[in-house]
This record gives sequence, C-alpha cells and structure tokens, in this order.
Amino acid sequence: MLQNTFFRRLFYYLIGFFLGLILVFLFFGNKGCSWLPSNQVRDVISKKIIISTSVKFNPKNISNLLENSEVDFDKSDKKSNNKSYFFKLTSENSTIQTFFVSFNPESYFAIIHESEKELTNYKNDTVFKIISVPNGTNSLVNYEENNPIKIQLKDLNMDSKNYFNTLIKNGYLTYNYSKPNNSIVEIYLKNQNNSNRVYYQWENYVLTPIKIENR
Repeated sequence: MLQNTFFRRLFYYLIGFFLGLILVFLFFGNKGCSWLPSNQVRDVISKKIIISTSVKFNPKNISNLLENSEVDFDKSDKKSNNKSYFFKLTSENSTIQTFFVSFNPESYFAIIHESEKELTNYKNDTVFKIISVPNGTNSLVNYEENNPIKIQLKDLNMDSKNYFNTLIKNGYLTYNYSKPNNSIVEIYLKNQNNSNRVYYQWENYVLTPIKIENR
C-alpha cells in the first residue's frame, strides 16, 4: 500500500515536472535554461570584451544576435585552444544570418567573425573595434573615483557616467591569438579630431587604466 502511494506520487510529480519544462520552453524558448550548452556558451561570451573587424556587428545588434541565434555545435570547434562557435539566426522572413565567435578560455576577449575563413586570420596583431564591454558585476574594466588619471579620463568623456559608452563608441585595440592576455593593454579612442591611447594594466582579472597618451 505504502509502495503504491509512493509510486503514485512519483508519477504525478514527474508529470508536473515535465509539464513545467514544456511551459518554460513555450514561454522562454531555451533562454530559461542556463544549464543548456548553448546558454553556457552565451554566458561565457557575455562576460568577455567582444571585438570585431566587421562593420556588420555593432553595439546595437550584438545582444540580439547572440541571444536569439542557435549554436550549431557540429560546426563549432570546441577542442582547440582558440575555441570557435557557429551561430545561426533565422529571422521572421526566413532569412538566415550566420557568424562565428572565437575566444581563448583564458582571454578577456571574444572575437565575432562574419565567416569561417576569418578564424585563421588573427595570428598577428590586428586592430579591432570594441563592440561590447561587460558591465556591472561581470565588468572587466575598472573605473575608480580615486584613480590618479581620473581628470584625464574625464576630459576624454570617460567619467563614471559615460565610461563604458565611450569605450564602445570610440574604442579600438590591437589583439592576436598568440597573446591571449597581455599585462598591458592599449585601447585607442578615436574621435573626429584626435586619437588617444589609454593604457590598461591587467591584474587579478581586472583592467585598470594607468596612463593616457594624446596623439
């Protein structure tokens, strides 16, 4: 009798559990399941500084592209030191857009590529546009009110209010696969009238501005 009661309860519990899973998928797609491999890949990428050489990718569309695309693991390279993942986005009119995202797991950068051919092109220093910088608790870039170069940063519109927006709007940097994490990082801030270099010290998973050069 007790055994029958236990199995009956287990049966109803499993029915409720699977119905709950179905509702989660119906309402949230795969976004509500952080344990899915595709969402784990997105989570890793979102915690890195995203860079690209392509004008196709920009701060306005990068979040939508990553969140709504499917990860094709069969076309991805998960075993190399520089991992690459193939993303596919199907729009409402059935137009398909594909792209790759590559990164070294130990690096604070992730590169978004238009095609697979680009994946082998960055073994030498290459200038990239900054597309996205993680903010809040996941931020890699440190803004401190007591930083010795605070006044210089403010002159570049990099006070606490505009810091991340300025990096994304005007920021470029040099990177290659053979140097996943340099201790000193140069970020170029290109405006219409001039170009400035902000040097960052990479330490304890934080990039802290240490020097500014006007060019």
